[in-house]
Amino acid sequence: MILTAAMMLLLTTASVWASEDSSATYSQVAGNQLAFIKLQPSNIIEFRVLSADHEKVTLMIYGEKNNKIFSRTLRIDDATRFGCDMKDFSRGSYECVIKKNGNEIARRTVTLK
Repeated sequence: MILTAAMMLLLTTASVWASEDSSATYSQVAGNQLAFIKLQPSNIIEFRVLSADHEKVTLMIYGEKNNKIFSRTLRIDDATRFGCDMKDFSRGSYECVIKKNGNEIARRTVTLK
């Protein structure tokens, strides 16, 4: 019963987020753990990781020629939401990656216009 309620909450959250950018990455990690990468209309790349259980999570953005332009490592308890403002970056495609304990759990290419 608790598991069913938790899954309903996660699905509701995912469906609300999907309304702004339906092409966002929604990756099932393990059990009820989810990772999201999404481009907001204001050129903010949003990262979200749910149920990390005090694990090390690294958020990265790569530009052209695979140059790392952003990296942030966090230790999180339950969930984290982090936005990277890309308004000062040039138009083009960027590769966004979320790693948990060194393992890639989500990847998405976003295009700034």
